[in-house]
Amino acid sequence: GQELDLKLYKGDTPTGDYPAAVLILFSGNHSRYDLTGTEIRLDTQLHQAFGKRKLFEVLVTGNHNHIEGLKVRDIGDHVPTESAIMLTVMGDHNTIRKADLFIHGSSPYGYGHLLGKGSGALVPLRKHSSFLVAGKNTKVLECRVVTHGFGHGIVMQGAVDTLIKDCYVEGEMRTTDDMLAEKSGPAFEAGFKSDYPPGQIVPGQIKCLAEDGIRTYEYGKLVGRRTERVVVENCTIRNMRSGVCLGFEKGPSRIVDTTVIGSQERGFSIGTGGVIEGCKGDAMYGPLLTFLGPKAKNCRIDLELMPATSKFPVPRLLEVNGRGHVITVRRHEGRERPEEVPMVFGESDWGDIHLFRAPDSDPRKYSGAVDCVLTNLTGMPVVFSELAENCVVVTDSGIIRDRGKNNKVMKTEMKHRSQLVRNLEAGKPQTVVTLGTSITENGAWVGDLAKALETAYPGQATVLNSGASGKNSNYGVEHFDRLVISKKPDTLFIEYSINDCVDRFDLSVEKARRNLEYMIDGTLARFPQCEIILMTMTPGNKYEPGHRSYRKDIEKHYAMYRAVAKERGFLLIDHYPKWCALQQSDPAQFSRYVPDTIHPRAEGNAAVVSPVIIHALGIPGSF
Repeated sequence: GQELDLKLYKGDTPTGDYPAAVLILFSGNHSRYDLTGTEIRLDTQLHQAFGKRKLFEVLVTGNHNHIEGLKVRDIGDHVPTESAIMLTVMGDHNTIRKADLFIHGSSPYGYGHLLGKGSGALVPLRKHSSFLVAGKNTKVLECRVVTHGFGHGIVMQGAVDTLIKDCYVEGEMRTTDDMLAEKSGPAFEAGFKSDYPPGQIVPGQIKCLAEDGIRTYEYGKLVGRRTERVVVENCTIRNMRSGVCLGFEKGPSRIVDTTVIGSQERGFSIGTGGVIEGCKGDAMYGPLLTFLGPKAKNCRIDLELMPATSKFPVPRLLEVNGRGHVITVRRHEGRERPEEVPMVFGESDWGDIHLFRAPDSDPRKYSGAVDCVLTNLTGMPVVFSELAENCVVVTDSGIIRDRGKNNKVMKTEMKHRSQLVRNLEAGKPQTVVTLGTSITENGAWVGDLAKALETAYPGQATVLNSGASGKNSNYGVEHFDRLVISKKPDTLFIEYSINDCVDRFDLSVEKARRNLEYMIDGTLARFPQCEIILMTMTPGNKYEPGHRSYRKDIEKHYAMYRAVAKERGFLLIDHYPKWCALQQSDPAQFSRYVPDTIHPRAEGNAAVVSPVIIHALGIPGSF
């Protein structure tokens, strides 16, 4: 071990020394360390060996290093004299892979944040965090963090462009009944007071004994810069205060394919422009999703609610605050949650805490939801608070309470018949937008549809073609405003699955679904009455693996369209089975209609595609 004086910064200006000590220092550059099979056991008596200095158990100050297989264990119960962090990465362009950390030794421990977590804590704090990232372009891969200390799991302060992938973070939980049964100790000596509402430790609750699983702070005093951009991918966080708590950094950040189990305060949070996709959580003890105040804007959220049964009440399932978010929450694997917990617009635990500490402050400083859209496919009730305005909910739940202003609700129970035709019969002009691949851009079915509508309803329907040859749903998402929103659709056709499954695009069914849901939710957010029609197309099975046009998992992509249509109550026009039947019964005819098994010729459209569309919509007359 050695003592050193780091610098503290405010902006680019040093403001003072940071007395520190380090046990294991990686200070070199462009090195590779493979520590696989080695376990470093640190006697916690070392926590008190350096006086009042902050302790870095393992510190990386070098750049462009790859450190693999670092396994560190705290052995014993001694707490730091000041504070400790097990692993800190201050250098730039470092990769930490397969680190395995076990943290022990902090004070107080056993009460979570109830006795305070900052300068105003009710008792002296000697915290012990697990993994601090402060460098640029740090990759944290396949790491495991188990903490039995009061501090964060993986935390970023001044870090820029951090990737956290395939990692696991776990803490411990404890009931307040156990805390209140104590006859000595810091909580007992403080009269069981708390720094959190209602000001006392109350029975019947459960608290995480550590802090957040993956967390950002706005600024890093050790490196003198703001935290920026984080990607969290395929991680699991269990029994931490919060799962993935982003939003303090300069974004946009992304959370992808991540699972949060047993979080106390929140499962997920994110800041302006952020994306949460393919993620799930059980909301066992706290909300699945929270926005930290009303400042976040234009986030895209796709979450699954896992079933859970807990004897500890969860006040809110979602806490929606901010402006312009598009959020979808659905049941995980279609499984229902037994207890009803409301999804709330314009309230949050974050706001509750601040108003408890400063009851005369304006609640709009901490909460408020404006122009947000939620697609709720969980069966859970929805509540608009007084601070919710101009929000839209598409829901499968009939339970709605609205104390806000100008909020709208749509039910997903749509009959499988054409809203387009009903509106035209009522004399309402309609704009139809067709979105998809070359089968749409160059497909005769679009012109056939326009002719049929003009014949039946002269001058009432406008058909706009937004198809694009060689493109998939990534393109649809990227150019969504131009392709769809700018055209103000009353009816929107979507057919991307024939290209989403092209092997060279490497687009999974799950990602294709997220893209589809994004386009659906974005359309309904702006045009809640828009009718959305999904279509499958041709077999596309002429080419073998290795060919640039090979279609991988095409049936799974088509099945996903069917599933989304069923869940949403949308009209599905399923051309694929008819094409497959023709290919089997009359291969020669099929080849004349679709020589490459992908793009129907005009006569193929006229024989198979267009009649099915026109019949499904209920357009009068014959084709």
